Amino acid sequence: MEVSNVRPDAPVTRGPSRVGMIGLGRMGAAIASRLIDRGHPLLLHDVRAEAMVPLVARGACAVGSAAEAMDVDVLITMVPDDRAVAAVWLDSDLVRRLPSATVHVCMASISYEMGNTLAEVHAQATRRYVAAPLFGRPFLAERGELDVIAAGDADAIASCRPVLDSIGRRVFEVGSIPAHANLVKIARNFLVANVIESLGEAFGLCAKGGLDKARFLEVLLDTSLAAPAYRYYGEYCVARSRETLLPMRLGLKDVELAVVAAEALDAHLPTAALIAEQMRAAISEGWGDRDWAALAEWVGERSARSSDHAAVPKHPLPIGARDPFR
Repeated sequence: MEVSNVRPDAPVTRGPSRVGMIGLGRMGAAIASRLIDRGHPLLLHDVRAEAMVPLVARGACAVGSAAEAMDVDVLITMVPDDRAVAAVWLDSDLVRRLPSATVHVCMASISYEMGNTLAEVHAQATRRYVAAPLFGRPFLAERGELDVIAAGDADAIASCRPVLDSIGRRVFEVGSIPAHANLVKIARNFLVANVIESLGEAFGLCAKGGLDKARFLEVLLDTSLAAPAYRYYGEYCVARSRETLLPMRLGLKDVELAVVAAEALDAHLPTAALIAEQMRAAISEGWGDRDWAALAEWVGERSARSSDHAAVPKHPLPIGARDPFR
């Protein structure tokens, strides 16, 4: 089946924003689907022509290059990582070819350094740029229930709000420095990784004592830790689910972004390095295509194999040093 590269017959001056999309992976395709549902005229570009076919069938228009997708009100970049972003935006003169009225919105999960670099090259070219990374899974994108973190020039954010509001249940504006949105994404994903790691350790501890982890989770979710993250990842681990929404190899990338950001900002983030090491070990044992939530299961199983890790010296807390909030 051929993919059309015909543009809309006439520009839209009122009503829904004209949107261009570069990158149609699982999340990008889900966002595009939602934007079509909301009536936004859509130009698409992906290096895989087959990724555009279902969306073209629903009324979107495919083009043969990223440059051809730029004659829009809002241009979204949703590619996998720093390398892909650099290939599109830094290894060419694409920024300077961006129409001055177009707002480029980068939703990709990129490093703090890349976030700063993108903002700098757009500023040098006097082009409009907003960083807007996302929280959520593709099925939430299709329902318009993502959480969007936006940062950049206030006027630029206002110009793209109709598009952001189409895909998000809420848009959090975190200031005028675009890379701050990337930092929020990185720090929040780091916290989620901590939840997964700590659940695995806690489940492993309970298992070593003969306590059923489902009973432990029941207690956990009916006390002060009854938060959505503990519920979702705890239930995933207890059920030993095989559903994969974010492969662990990609989850490792998110944790490594925290490690790199900490180095760039001279911050101390020891648990990020630990979790990255745990993920690499799990991946080396064939868990790379499992959801990153499965790290909790892997950690719990490893805990049951005492010979797999060195003994930790015992240094009990002195009397009076106990946590009063436990």
